[in-house]
Amino acid sequence: MRTAIYGGTFNPPHKGHERVVRLLHETVRPDRILIIPAAIPPLKQVAANSPTPEARLELCRLAFGGIPGAEVSDIELSREGTSYTVDTLEALRAAYPDDTFFLTVGSDQLLNFRKWRRFEDILRMAELVVFSREEGDLSRLEEEAEALRSDFGARVRVIPAEPLVISSDEIRKAVRGELPAELTAAYLDPAVLSAVRKAGYYASAAPKPEKAIEPETHPVYNDLAQKTGVLKEREETMKALDLTKYGIFNVQEIVHNPSFEELYADEMDPSLEGFDKGVMTELGAVNVMTGIYTGRSPKDKYIVMDENSKDTVWWTTKEYPNDNHPLSLENWMVLKHLAQEELSGKKLYVMDAYCGANKETRMAIRFIMEVAWQAHFVKNMFIQPTEEELETFEPDFLVYTASKAKVENYKELGLNSETAVAFNLTSRMQVILNTWYGGEM
Repeated sequence: MRTAIYGGTFNPPHKGHERVVRLLHETVRPDRILIIPAAIPPLKQVAANSPTPEARLELCRLAFGGIPGAEVSDIELSREGTSYTVDTLEALRAAYPDDTFFLTVGSDQLLNFRKWRRFEDILRMAELVVFSREEGDLSRLEEEAEALRSDFGARVRVIPAEPLVISSDEIRKAVRGELPAELTAAYLDPAVLSAVRKAGYYASAAPKPEKAIEPETHPVYNDLAQKTGVLKEREETMKALDLTKYGIFNVQEIVHNPSFEELYADEMDPSLEGFDKGVMTELGAVNVMTGIYTGRSPKDKYIVMDENSKDTVWWTTKEYPNDNHPLSLENWMVLKHLAQEELSGKKLYVMDAYCGANKETRMAIRFIMEVAWQAHFVKNMFIQPTEEELETFEPDFLVYTASKAKVENYKELGLNSETAVAFNLTSRMQVILNTWYGGEM
């Protein structure tokens, strides 16, 4: 099989990117084109207030979903660390040993290709496909291509193309409505533009990260918490667990897989108010209130309808009504961004647990919430990993529990209320908004 690879930051994917994909179809004629958003690009810094890697993946699905043969891959998002092309190629060759690979490289990238990590290995594994981007650059590209062929036996294909240069500054102006509508339409797919605007990306510069909290300025816990040495452990957790990859920034404190004793200390903190606060019963149990929702809210449950779910979920219909309400990918992004905004800048609890007792089929789940007793609920209801399992724990599914966030524009999104419990089965994520009921997790 002939497989073309088109990688990049895609921040966001625009009409220039779409044009490259269509040119690949016309010139290389691959059987498939893998579009691969980088998690952490090695040669550029992602601009402030940009979509998270997961959001850029979803934007790519919106942008390229209608192009035959185009597949959006999360191979670099599922791998930790910097997204190096050579690592991706090695993984793809291992997965598809009989494929012939074509790597799309920008004209500016070709001229600096010898600076890439293990570039000689890349040349061995794939043929480079280069489209000219600027007028007059064809001769320079041919010269560098010939040098690579001569020096390293590289396979390089330079394809003349009518220049279509779209700068990132212009894209951001288009998102903010600072360009004429005709120009904006020429830059961005309507679905991508709508999703980006609804989520509030690029609107303004992101706030500077807050200074990390020093141990002596942490909130004062009761004697039980102090005796367990919680403060030192939590300071170390802040350094080890990076939530920015989940779109959560400026976290004040992370409480990662705490003990029952730690959770008890936090949920009984006398400074807590409202639904955050636990109350000791006469039998020694902790009692909490969940507000107007004392059970699940089935009319507020949504599942993203996409290629993976459209034929595998029993969707509600007028004839056979049920609680599986479809949700568009762009509205999912709005809900997820709302949860990320709510959880950013807070003290958070992160619980790692298993769903299912069979080790062959169980699912590893990471829960993120800002309420101690909700973490306690998770610790009670799900299977707790052993210390050895926690050392290598990698989540199969991620749950954002943002009980304090309301979907104020729910009518615009076509939802039932300010509450939403939404699933994206492709991204393996759940978002919980405006309900405190623990059973939604």
